[in-house]
Amino acid sequence: MLVLASSREGWANVLLEAMACGTPVAASNVWGTPEVVAAPEAGRLFSERTPAAIAAAVGALLDALPARAATRAYAEGFSWDATTAGQISLFDAIARRSAAVAS
Repeated sequence: MLVLASSREGWANVLLEAMACGTPVAASNVWGTPEVVAAPEAGRLFSERTPAAIAAAVGALLDALPARAATRAYAEGFSWDATTAGQISLFDAIARRSAAVAS
């Protein structure tokens, strides 16, 4: 497992890099991290950066350790193809709403 106890993170690539290797993560619930660690097969988030909270998240992850293949499959959902498809879908939805408002 990878533990990332950051006080600030944008989109922490290290989390996806770990998950792409089949390694689940325990990470602080800050900024962009909840978007990366959004399923049990990805790992666990902890709200406080205290030894007790980190230990509890690590313990919970060890108690329900996901299969490496499941963690890797989760990370594969963040490929450039999937990211691009998501962006196009978002832009299409915005364009449709704008067209509806204009008419």
